[in-house]
Amino acid sequence: MKISSKIFIYLSILFFLNGACSNEPENTEDVHEEDLAAISSSENVDTVVERNLPNLFSDTLTLGNYYLIIHQTDISVRRVDYPNSNLNYTKEELSDLGINVIKNPDSLTFLLKNGSQFSLKDVDYFEDESNFLETVSYHYVNSIDNYWQVDALCYEFNYTVRINQYSGDTINTIAPGPISPSKKRMFCSNVDLESQYTENGVEMFELFDDGHTKIGFTEILNWGLIEIEWVSDNRLKAVKVDMTETYDYEFRNVVIDLVKKE
Repeated sequence: MKISSKIFIYLSILFFLNGACSNEPENTEDVHEEDLAAISSSENVDTVVERNLPNLFSDTLTLGNYYLIIHQTDISVRRVDYPNSNLNYTKEELSDLGINVIKNPDSLTFLLKNGSQFSLKDVDYFEDESNFLETVSYHYVNSIDNYWQVDALCYEFNYTVRINQYSGDTINTIAPGPISPSKKRMFCSNVDLESQYTENGVEMFELFDDGHTKIGFTEILNWGLIEIEWVSDNRLKAVKVDMTETYDYEFRNVVIDLVKKE
């Protein structure tokens, strides 16, 4: 009987200790509703990153005389086997073909708003095909922000041409890109994670009424930026795209802050 009492007391102590150990504090890495609300607000991104929430992407790139500070804005990750459309696209478009853009058999003619004309002429194969890399065929795409956009299709690669509708100034870019609210900058991003025939990276231009200056180009390895939109003159939002080892695409929402070097 005495032995049974001791066993009972011993088991009671074990039960008490087990209950005390199970009341551990919650995992501090769990994401609560207030964290999600903070992440969703691009103005609070820096605060959220300091909390070290799991799996949030953060990086800083150098682009000319600017730093690009990139932060993931939420914890969601979308994955698709293959994108249904071209990764490098622009949402706005307004056809000007047949009005101010004339398509000829081997060229495009643009009627500028200053009364003059500007033409882009295709370059066909040379007779001996020795300079086949220099061939190019121009295809009109759309009219955006007082610029005409043209695709330049070359041998195993392509680029974008932006033509100022007033001055005729032409900008060769790696891909279509949106113009900032002040109309003073254009940010372009190209994603080529598979074939790698074109440059995978970002570039930015300073825009003027009669010309432009290229701020810089930065190559990005193993990931890229798509669906870029300006939030303000110093901030953009975009989608970061990665290719997995199984060749799936993963998408993460990010914001990009432009910080000029001192």
